[in-house]
Amino acid sequence: MKVRSVTVRYAELDLAKPQGVEALYMRIGGAARRVCRADSSLRLRDRVNSSSCYQDAIGRAVEQVNLPTLTDLHQAKVKATVG
Repeated sequence: MKVRSVTVRYAELDLAKPQGVEALYMRIGGAARRVCRADSSLRLRDRVNSSSCYQDAIGRAVEQVNLPTLTDLHQAKVKATVG
């Protein structure tokens, strides 16, 4: 099985500031949408698979960056969506 990937560039972001971390998280989310083809026009089963892919892709990217403030932001977003 071929794994799709997208490179997210963030060297110009100031990750010492919350705005920089948020910008990186948004870029990761955009890349995950492209890789997982998250599209509301998909059939229900495909949307469920796409959603799972999207969440997994974001989690893996956050883990790879290995930045505590990004990890904290991701955990807060996941907790907010799970409720």
